[in-house]
Amino acid sequence: MKQWGMKGFGASHGLKWIGRSWGYFRMAPLVWISLLMLYMILVFFISRLPLSVDLLLLEILGFALMGFFVIGCRCCDHGRPFNLSALFSALKPYWFSFLKLGILSFLFVLVAQEIWSLVGIDFSNGQQALLASIEKMGTEQNLMVILLVVVFALKSMLFYFAVPLVIFSRYSIGQIMLLSIQGCLKNWSALLAYNIVFGCVVAISSIPMGIGLLVTIPMVYMAQFAAYKDIFEVEQQEKPTQHKERDDVISA
Repeated sequence: MKQWGMKGFGASHGLKWIGRSWGYFRMAPLVWISLLMLYMILVFFISRLPLSVDLLLLEILGFALMGFFVIGCRCCDHGRPFNLSALFSALKPYWFSFLKLGILSFLFVLVAQEIWSLVGIDFSNGQQALLASIEKMGTEQNLMVILLVVVFALKSMLFYFAVPLVIFSRYSIGQIMLLSIQGCLKNWSALLAYNIVFGCVVAISSIPMGIGLLVTIPMVYMAQFAAYKDIFEVEQQEKPTQHKERDDVISA
């Protein structure tokens, strides 16, 4: 597929996404924190459901949460006031797309679970049992661990930019997933630097009773949106007819 409007950046550029995510957070901190709290409440109740059901719903909910942050950040870009009600209204046309993304992502989770069952590491009987099972791992099990890492890496890249592409383009889910993985591969160094640095920031923010996570978790989604804008939208602004862009999703 042609790499329309897709730019590549070096490692240092990934750090700029962290700064821009803080800028987004400062514009509407109460909305972002309220959205995260609502998500946590839903996760609490969903986790009480049977295993396969809760995993599927959590996948779908994760894409929906990203959608809320994407629309909110776009409102910030345009200087438009917004609240949770406005975000819910703006996302109504995309729930079926989030459902499809959630199901596809859930299939990767099922594959990962099957691979993990073949590895045979015992987490249930304490540290000694865990260490013993690791020591007994043979070549086949080591290959399964590598395959598991590959599956999770592929899942992450296929869906990393899926939500903003669903909202702001008219491409099919399959095309969107291909564009997402292309964007990740073309900017692997920037994404790697961003994830390493921001991972440390998130870890530090969790130290004071996890209170800092109310800030850094929303910033993760906002930095993801900032990365999407840099990678995909520059060319779209110059040649909009070539890329089927749609930016009329905000009615708030």
